[in-house]
Formats: sequence, C-alpha cells, structure tokens
Amino acid sequence: MKHIFFLVFSLLLITSQSQAATEISPGVLYPSGSDLKVSTHGIEFKVPDNWQAMLPPESDLLIMEPTGSVSRIFFTMAANSNAQAVKQIMSRSQALDAMTRIKPSAQVTEQDGLFTQSYQVTGVNLQKLVATAYARLGDNKTAVFVIMLEPEDQKSLPALGKQLIQSVVFSATQTAAQLRSEAGKNIDWERVIRGRTLEYIQTDDGSSTKKTMSLCSNGRFYYSEQETYLSKNAMSNISAKTQTAQNGHWQVAGDQLQLFWSDGSQTQYNLSKRPVAKGDEAALFLDEEHWSYNRNRACH
Repeated sequence: MKHIFFLVFSLLLITSQSQAATEISPGVLYPSGSDLKVSTHGIEFKVPDNWQAMLPPESDLLIMEPTGSVSRIFFTMAANSNAQAVKQIMSRSQALDAMTRIKPSAQVTEQDGLFTQSYQVTGVNLQKLVATAYARLGDNKTAVFVIMLEPEDQKSLPALGKQLIQSVVFSATQTAAQLRSEAGKNIDWERVIRGRTLEYIQTDDGSSTKKTMSLCSNGRFYYSEQETYLSKNAMSNISAKTQTAQNGHWQVAGDQLQLFWSDGSQTQYNLSKRPVAKGDEAALFLDEEHWSYNRNRACH
C-alpha cells in the first residue's frame, strides 16, 4: 500500500498555505477539530469531533482514533489519479499495519462521485473488526481514501466516514520547490541567523572541509575555512591542513544572505529550511549546502 499511497509528508514543517490549516507532520498528535492539509496533494480537511489523528513516522496512512474505542479511520491519498485507478486501488487487498490486512468482499460502487467498497479484515482480528472504505476524486486529480475499521456489531463509522470524505476541500497542488519558496518568504531570516555561528562540514575519502561563519549582531561577520586531507604514498600517510580567515559585513534581503567582504567582493546565498531526511525537522540550507547554526562563539 505504501508504494501506491505515497505521500510527501516530509515537507512537514513548511509554512502552510493558509493560517487556518496546518501542514501534516509525522509523529504529531492532532486533537479533535484540527484543520489539516497536504499542499503537495492540494487537500484540506478537519479531524472529526472527539477524534484525534497522527501520521506515524515512515507511514503514508494518517490514523484517526476516538477516545476509549477500538475503532479506527485510516486516511490517505494518491496523486495523478482517475476513476479507473481509484477502482483498481480499492479492489486490492491492503496491509493497514503489521498485523491487519483488508481483503475486498464486494465490487467497488460509485454514485455521485463517491466510491464505496466493503472489506473483510484478515490477519490478527481479535476484536472481530469489519472494514468499509470511501474514496473521492478531486478536480486536481488527487484521490482521497477513508478506510474505517470498527467492531462488526457497531456499524456506526460509515456515516462519519462519509461526512469526513465529503468535507475534503480540493485545491491546486504545489510542488516542493514552491513550498520551500513560500516558506522562505515567510521566515524572518535576519532574526533566525543574527548572532549565530553557521557551520558546514563535508568529508570525502580522507579529506574534510569545515566552513565557519559567525554573523554578529552589529552587522559584521567572521569567516574561516579549514581543509584537511590525507595523502597516501608508498612509505606513509601524510596529512596536511590549510586554513583561511576573512571578514566583512552581512545583511539579509528577502531570503538571501548577502556578504560584503573586506576586499570589496560580494557573495550571495539563497536561504531555505527543509528536512534532510524524511521525518527530520527542517534544517538550514545555504544554496544546496546543509549548514548547522549555533550560538555565536566569536561575537554577540
């Protein structure tokens, strides 16, 4: 199921498209009534009353659960879909977690844009759960799926699941680059990096490069670059180190860091925040280099 319902939730900390909705992040527990969205798929929806939601790390299934019940709702989506693809997905057996699988028990039906399927729950099913699923296809070609699990003697979730999926708002999708650009425009970069020491470290086959940039609150900066390499010959290993140090003045213009060096030259870096790996918190990038930033050790 993971390869079918792949979600780009690693953009989890990017500033949202509207103030009302929150971009979904892995590992975050969202309480009842939370307005959530996934801008890369162009959808927005609300966590039902008396329910809570969480996207487990390394998962593409948002899990919703009520308090004090074994019932669950799984929410997921697929990009670039059509009606045929939706029916194909809903006609397959799926793994919901390590112990629970669902197997279609009927044909997919479609009425007024709402796709419906019933499932048999296989695997470990001590609570005698049954499953029903709904799907909708948006004008932006994003398909959303709601899979409901509950004890067979209840059968109260379909009404809630139908209300949930019909409340999904579809909008234009945004690319990862567009989201990063918007995020950069909404960040007060001068506040983020002022009075900080930025460091970049790269290692490659016995050599290493370390760049350090201290951005002082008074507008001055101090820059050093250190390269260490290991040279091998027939007799021995020889290590060597080179180091440079410069300074100047710095300023921020939009999402650019501008450096005015003491020798009269200038350098510009594009600033952005993005996860280094899926599930990570957003990290600082200067152009395409990942820099860490810490308390300034050279100046205030």
